[in-house]
Amino acid sequence: MLNLIQQIDSMIKSSDAVGARELLGQLELNKVAREDARQVAALARRVGLCDISLHLLNPIVRSPNPLKVPPTEEEKLEYGAVLMKVGALEQSRRTLSELNSKRLPDALFFLALGYFSEWDYTAALPLLREFVEHPSTSDYQKIVGRVNLTACLVFEGHLTEAAGQLNDLLARTREMQLNLLHGNCLELQAQLALQQKDFDGVKRALEAANEILRGTSSISELYVRKWLTISEGYRTGSMPAEFPKLRGDALESGQWEVVRDCDFHAGVITENREMILRCYFGTPFEAYRRRLLKHAPLPDGVPDSYIDKPNSDLEPSIILDVEAAAAGDQQGEGIK
Repeated sequence: MLNLIQQIDSMIKSSDAVGARELLGQLELNKVAREDARQVAALARRVGLCDISLHLLNPIVRSPNPLKVPPTEEEKLEYGAVLMKVGALEQSRRTLSELNSKRLPDALFFLALGYFSEWDYTAALPLLREFVEHPSTSDYQKIVGRVNLTACLVFEGHLTEAAGQLNDLLARTREMQLNLLHGNCLELQAQLALQQKDFDGVKRALEAANEILRGTSSISELYVRKWLTISEGYRTGSMPAEFPKLRGDALESGQWEVVRDCDFHAGVITENREMILRCYFGTPFEAYRRRLLKHAPLPDGVPDSYIDKPNSDLEPSIILDVEAAAAGDQQGEGIK
């Protein structure tokens, strides 16, 4: 099993996620020994096969009966990471926060990733700095941490520090043949170039990223298409013909935040106040609202209330007046 684990790990690092998923899919999970379960679960999580990860770890960490050997801190760490990956943020944070991050610095990394999913890069930044600087973090982990740290810097507009990180990371990931991470760095380089309005630089970086990430996962390719489309929109001042298909593909694959971010950029590019307001009132994440207000043209400010009209031919109507219902004046149809 050790040789197989090492083989799959190498495949993931070299961007052969398809091959890694194929090998993981061939495993007889009930025959995976407990001493191997955590590592196999981690590999499965890294290529998006979280059902495998949960199948292996749930009986250990969430066993209804006491185990002869209780779950280790390392097993809890990986379980928390998988929960973060599938969106169970509250349970994941509870699991990870109980761990000793001095001994297990990966807990800091996964907690940071949880903030990524909420667009809260400000909260993620100090956790990633601590993770990268931790003395027990391996060289490979430091590179992974720095790539994610750079994503925070780009998002938050710390462009000088981000550029310095990217120059070194691009060289290191190329030298170490860490193709997946190298592709991720190229995508970040494109985002950095976009903020600098270097549209030729955006195109060069994304074309290079596409060469590396093509075939690794549909999501990686979707991100490349997203930034190519958005960059072209900012360059021309109108949304390209590719935009509806990109948005539809993101919807079909369940990438709701990609859809929201596409709508946000489309609203900014076309100065569509209705689209911007839909993004503002539609997101559950306060950090995303702050970002929107920082970059979006809303000269009249944000209204106190908003009624979404996806079909402009329909007139809005009150289904339930919350204030009146609270006062006992209206019960609301279907709410008993």
